[in-house]
Amino acid sequence: MRGSLPIEQIRKSFHDEWLLIEVDSMDKSKTEPLTGKLIDHASTPEPLWQKAAKMKGESFVVYSDEWPKDLAACFFYGYLSH
Repeated sequence: MRGSLPIEQIRKSFHDEWLLIEVDSMDKSKTEPLTGKLIDHASTPEPLWQKAAKMKGESFVVYSDEWPKDLAACFFYGYLSH
């Protein structure tokens, strides 16, 4: 996958995967990413969090499918020190 695409289009291209997406445009009123570039994908989010921590700019890790009913999420904003 190359270039900037709508986030939902990127998500629909994968099944049961975690995605690291570099955000190109965002609806700031909703803090919702609109378009981006796929950086990487994995079956678990941990390796993607490590990559995201080293990236500059806005990025996020998201699950490709609907959230499983037994999955909880925690969001944070800020920089991680190495």
